[in-house]
Amino acid sequence: PRGRCEDPLQRFHPHYSGCHPIRRDHILYIRDPQERSQPYPHERLAFGACAGLIGQSASYPLDVVRRRMQTAGVTGSSYGTILGTMREIVTQEGVVRGLYKGLSMNWLKGPVAVGISFTTFDITHRATEGKRKSTDETGMREV
Repeated sequence: PRGRCEDPLQRFHPHYSGCHPIRRDHILYIRDPQERSQPYPHERLAFGACAGLIGQSASYPLDVVRRRMQTAGVTGSSYGTILGTMREIVTQEGVVRGLYKGLSMNWLKGPVAVGISFTTFDITHRATEGKRKSTDETGMREV
């Protein structure tokens, strides 16, 4: 179809989404939907934790660059652009020690927070779903 990423690996593994960012929905889709209609809360926590871990790991270098640029005036450094800042960090400190410095603490707190957030959202969404169905187009609840 037009506008959709055609990836040859999708033919071999239907859940593969190499061209799209990983989302919680993708992870939820991997489980067998024939077993039951909704995942258990502990599964929701695990799916949210995995999504949080992957998302934080992918975006952490940009967070390091943002912090460096924000504190440049205090530390006496001068960074011009995002790519220039990233290049300077990698040159001076290396990729792992520069761009991923402090990531281990995010690995401890992040997945727990994201897992709880996703689980809370899903359970609340499911609990209020029946109430939304009983409203008419004006948004007023039927009496």
